[in-house]
Amino acid sequence: MRSPGVSTRGSTLVEALVALALVAFAGSIVAAAAQTSLRASRTAAVLEQLTAGAAADLARAQGRGAPEGVDDTITTDPTLGAGVEHRVTITRAGDVATLEARVVAPEANVLVLATRMYVPQ
Repeated sequence: MRSPGVSTRGSTLVEALVALALVAFAGSIVAAAAQTSLRASRTAAVLEQLTAGAAADLARAQGRGAPEGVDDTITTDPTLGAGVEHRVTITRAGDVATLEARVVAPEANVLVLATRMYVPQ
């Protein structure tokens, strides 16, 4: 039984407003998490492209036999756009050549891959 003077219509409205506020709060948390994961996946994709570019630079230098003193610079990368710089530096110490590939992209960290190879004199 209902108590005299208590309205159920007003309490139902308050409960609906509280439920709506809770749904809006949960939705904002989900949206923030989705935005963070999209940003992280974009960063990972750019890093993977930079790594692939540097690995290709090293492979080209190794395929040429790692001639000493040759510095290659590429300033336009079609996969990452303008402003991306690839630089390969080769130094020799005896029969060992050190190859270093450096890739710099706007709004990204510098990525450096290095390897050594035996080059008989």
